[in-house]
This record gives sequence, structure tokens and C-alpha cells, in this order.
Amino acid sequence: MKLIKDNIELFIMYACVAVLCFVFACGDTTIVEPSPDPGPPPPPPVECEQEVEPNNSFADSDYLGVLPILSPETICGYLYVWPPYDTDFFFFYLSAPEFVEELHFSFAIHTELDITAKATLYQTIYDDIGNPTGDYQLIGQFTQGPGLLFVDEFAVPHDTLENNDLFVVVEAFGNPNTVAYYEMEYWNN
Repeated sequence: MKLIKDNIELFIMYACVAVLCFVFACGDTTIVEPSPDPGPPPPPPVECEQEVEPNNSFADSDYLGVLPILSPETICGYLYVWPPYDTDFFFFYLSAPEFVEELHFSFAIHTELDITAKATLYQTIYDDIGNPTGDYQLIGQFTQGPGLLFVDEFAVPHDTLENNDLFVVVEAFGNPNTVAYYEMEYWNN
């Protein structure tokens, strides 16, 4: 007893350490056993910008940005493949350096394998004093086999006053009972 009275501080310290070790050793310990059925995998992360409805006309086009762009970007959406056919309109401003008369625009549209994508490119028509007429000039129309439409370095006319925009109209054809998911990746060369 005399030994404990002489070293009471040391005894209290050792007792506290022993109690703490006991608490940590026996505390909130849970054993996690692996589940026999882990369930379905999580959905893949969305790596594209979702289209915004309504975008079924020139007036309601989704604005995607200013061309040229330096790195590829992706937009995704859904199209109804039965009448009335759904179309998605996208809009870009063109802002090339001075004296550049065309921009090289590339894009790839990925769909399910039973869907064929069609892309049509337009530019606004202006009157003699520079006002939009409400009409649009067809500058390109593309379709390819099911599942993929790829266009590389299409020359888009550019002029600061008259050819300063680009409209991309996306349509899908295939099984009439389908709502087609698509991803459109676009870039400049």
C-alpha cells in the first residue's frame, strides 16, 4: 500500500491508460461480412451535357457555345423514332480569327445499333442590311450506318457578318417503337 501512496500519480496514469485500452479494444467494433449478392453495379457517371427541351425548332435551339473549341465536348439526348419524328436543334456562334473563311467542324453521333442518325447543318440567311430573314441555308446533310455517324473536318463557311452561326439538327430513324438515346461529340480541327 505504501508503494501505491508514494506513487499515486503514476498509479492513476497507468489505470487511465489501461481503461482507455480496454475501451478502444472493446468499443464500437463491428464485423462486416461480405454480402452474398452485391446487387447491380452503380450506373456509369454522366459524362455529357444533357439536351434541354424544347429544342425542336430553330427558335428553340440549344446554345452549345462558340466555335472553334479546343477540346471535344459531348451532348446527349433522346429522340422519338415514330411519327411525328422528334428532332433536336443545336446552335453555335462562329468566332474565327480575322480573314478565316471556313472552320473545320467534326462530330460523331453514337446511337444504339438499330438506330440510324441523321445530321443536317444550316446557317442563318441575312438580308442586304444584315438582318436575319428567318430562313436558313442548308450547308450539309449526313447519314451513315446504324449506331454511328462520323463526320470529320466538314468545312463550315465563316464570315463575321453573314456566316457567323451554325445549326446542327439531329434526327433518328429505325425501329418505330423506340426512343433512341444518342451522344453527339463535337470538336474543331
